[in-house]
Amino acid sequence: MTWTYDNTDPGNTDKDQVRLMVGDTDTGDQQLTDEEITYFLTTYTTVGGAAVYAARAILAEVSRQVTRAVGDLKINLSDRAKAYRELINDLVEMADASDPWQVYMGNQSLADRNADRANTDLPQPPFEVGMHDYTPKTHQHQHIGINPGP
Repeated sequence: MTWTYDNTDPGNTDKDQVRLMVGDTDTGDQQLTDEEITYFLTTYTTVGGAAVYAARAILAEVSRQVTRAVGDLKINLSDRAKAYRELINDLVEMADASDPWQVYMGNQSLADRNADRANTDLPQPPFEVGMHDYTPKTHQHQHIGINPGP
Protein backbone atom coordinates (compact mmCIF):
# COMPACT_ATOMS: atom_id res chain seq x y z
CA MET A 1 0.00 0.00 0.00
CA THR A 2 1.26 3.42 -0.93
CA TRP A 3 0.83 6.93 0.39
CA THR A 4 1.80 9.87 -1.78
CA TYR A 5 0.97 13.57 -1.76
CA ASP A 6 2.33 16.45 -3.84
CA ASN A 7 1.93 19.62 -1.80
CA THR A 8 3.46 21.75 -4.56
CA ASP A 9 0.37 21.22 -6.76
CA PRO A 10 -2.43 19.48 -4.84
CA GLY A 11 -4.96 20.36 -7.54
CA ASN A 12 -3.02 18.34 -10.11
CA THR A 13 -4.64 15.00 -9.20
CA ASP A 14 -8.01 14.03 -7.77
CA LYS A 15 -6.23 11.93 -5.15
CA ASP A 16 -4.24 14.90 -3.87
CA GLN A 17 -7.38 17.05 -3.84
CA VAL A 18 -9.11 14.45 -1.64
CA ARG A 19 -6.09 14.29 0.67
CA LEU A 20 -6.09 18.08 1.01
CA MET A 21 -9.85 18.20 1.67
CA VAL A 22 -9.73 15.61 4.46
CA GLY A 23 -6.46 16.85 5.96
CA ASP A 24 -4.45 13.72 5.15
CA THR A 25 -1.36 15.63 4.05
CA ASP A 26 1.15 14.81 6.82
CA THR A 27 3.59 12.04 5.89
CA GLY A 28 4.13 11.45 9.61
CA ASP A 29 0.39 10.84 10.23
CA GLN A 30 -0.91 8.98 7.19
CA GLN A 31 -4.65 8.27 7.30
CA LEU A 32 -5.58 6.66 3.97
CA THR A 33 -3.59 4.82 1.33
CA ASP A 34 -3.58 5.90 -2.31
CA GLU A 35 -5.54 2.75 -3.12
CA GLU A 36 -8.27 3.61 -0.62
CA ILE A 37 -8.64 7.10 -2.07
CA THR A 38 -8.72 5.64 -5.59
CA TYR A 39 -11.53 3.34 -4.44
CA PHE A 40 -13.54 6.33 -3.16
CA LEU A 41 -12.90 8.26 -6.39
CA THR A 42 -14.10 5.39 -8.59
CA THR A 43 -17.07 4.58 -6.37
CA TYR A 44 -18.38 8.09 -5.74
CA THR A 45 -17.27 9.70 -9.07
CA THR A 46 -16.78 13.30 -7.86
CA VAL A 47 -13.87 14.61 -5.82
CA GLY A 48 -16.31 16.09 -3.30
CA GLY A 49 -18.20 12.80 -2.92
CA ALA A 50 -14.94 10.87 -2.57
CA ALA A 51 -13.73 13.33 0.09
CA VAL A 52 -16.95 12.85 2.10
CA TYR A 53 -16.52 9.08 2.16
CA ALA A 54 -12.78 9.32 2.77
CA ALA A 55 -13.48 11.50 5.81
CA ARG A 56 -16.11 8.98 6.97
CA ALA A 57 -13.52 6.20 6.72
CA ILE A 58 -11.11 8.25 8.84
CA LEU A 59 -13.93 8.97 11.31
CA ALA A 60 -14.64 5.25 11.59
CA GLU A 61 -11.01 4.66 12.49
CA VAL A 62 -10.66 7.51 15.00
CA SER A 63 -14.02 6.66 16.60
CA ARG A 64 -12.50 3.36 17.73
CA GLN A 65 -9.93 5.26 19.75
CA VAL A 66 -10.78 6.27 23.29
CA THR A 67 -9.72 9.05 25.63
CA ARG A 68 -6.66 8.13 27.63
CA ALA A 69 -5.29 9.59 30.83
CA VAL A 70 -1.98 8.88 32.51
CA GLY A 71 -1.40 11.01 35.58
CA ASP A 72 -1.84 14.65 34.63
CA LEU A 73 -1.61 13.88 30.91
CA LYS A 74 -4.96 13.42 29.19
CA ILE A 75 -5.38 12.71 25.50
CA ASN A 76 -8.99 13.33 24.48
CA LEU A 77 -9.33 11.39 21.24
CA SER A 78 -13.10 11.91 21.17
CA ASP A 79 -12.36 15.55 20.21
CA ARG A 80 -10.70 14.24 17.06
CA ALA A 81 -13.83 12.25 16.16
CA LYS A 82 -15.98 15.32 16.80
CA ALA A 83 -13.75 17.38 14.52
CA TYR A 84 -14.10 14.79 11.74
CA ARG A 85 -17.89 14.81 12.13
CA GLU A 86 -17.87 18.58 11.66
CA LEU A 87 -15.52 18.22 8.68
CA ILE A 88 -17.87 15.68 7.10
CA ASN A 89 -20.80 18.09 7.47
CA ASP A 90 -18.76 20.81 5.75
CA LEU A 91 -17.65 18.43 2.99
CA VAL A 92 -21.23 17.24 2.37
CA GLU A 93 -22.38 20.86 2.04
CA MET A 94 -19.50 21.65 -0.31
CA ALA A 95 -20.04 18.46 -2.38
CA ASP A 96 -23.75 19.18 -2.73
CA ALA A 97 -23.07 22.71 -3.90
CA SER A 98 -20.53 21.64 -6.54
CA ASP A 99 -22.13 18.38 -7.72
CA PRO A 100 -22.88 18.69 -11.46
CA TRP A 101 -25.59 16.02 -11.18
CA GLN A 102 -27.45 17.80 -8.44
CA VAL A 103 -31.19 18.00 -8.95
CA TYR A 104 -32.65 21.49 -9.07
CA MET A 105 -36.05 21.87 -7.47
CA GLY A 106 -37.36 25.21 -8.67
CA ASN A 107 -40.53 27.16 -8.03
CA GLN A 108 -40.17 26.91 -4.28
CA SER A 109 -41.18 30.56 -3.99
CA LEU A 110 -42.85 33.16 -6.18
CA ALA A 111 -39.48 34.81 -6.78
CA ASP A 112 -38.07 31.42 -7.87
CA ARG A 113 -40.97 30.83 -10.22
CA ASN A 114 -40.74 34.28 -11.77
CA ALA A 115 -36.99 33.94 -12.25
CA ASP A 116 -37.47 30.52 -13.87
CA ARG A 117 -40.14 31.86 -16.23
CA ALA A 118 -37.90 34.78 -17.20
CA ASN A 119 -34.95 32.48 -17.95
CA THR A 120 -35.31 31.69 -21.67
CA ASP A 121 -32.61 29.01 -21.43
CA LEU A 122 -34.62 27.01 -18.88
CA PRO A 123 -37.22 24.63 -20.31
CA GLN A 124 -40.67 26.05 -19.66
CA PRO A 125 -43.58 23.96 -18.37
CA PRO A 126 -45.83 22.56 -21.11
CA PHE A 127 -48.91 23.24 -19.00
CA GLU A 128 -49.85 25.86 -16.50
CA VAL A 129 -52.87 26.84 -14.49
CA GLY A 130 -55.28 28.94 -16.52
CA MET A 131 -53.84 28.18 -19.94
CA HIS A 132 -57.32 27.28 -21.29
CA ASP A 133 -59.32 29.92 -19.46
CA TYR A 134 -61.86 31.64 -21.69
CA THR A 135 -61.93 35.38 -21.63
CA PRO A 136 -64.26 37.11 -24.15
CA LYS A 137 -61.87 40.01 -24.65
CA THR A 138 -59.13 37.76 -26.00
CA HIS A 139 -61.33 35.38 -28.04
CA GLN A 140 -63.41 37.20 -30.65
CA HIS A 141 -66.00 35.07 -32.42
CA GLN A 142 -65.95 35.49 -36.12
CA HIS A 143 -68.96 34.66 -38.20
CA ILE A 144 -67.96 33.04 -41.40
CA GLY A 145 -71.14 33.39 -43.35
CA ILE A 146 -73.28 31.00 -41.40
CA ASN A 147 -76.64 32.53 -40.76
CA PRO A 148 -78.05 31.33 -37.47
CA GLY A 149 -81.56 31.99 -38.69
CA PRO A 150 -84.37 34.36 -37.72
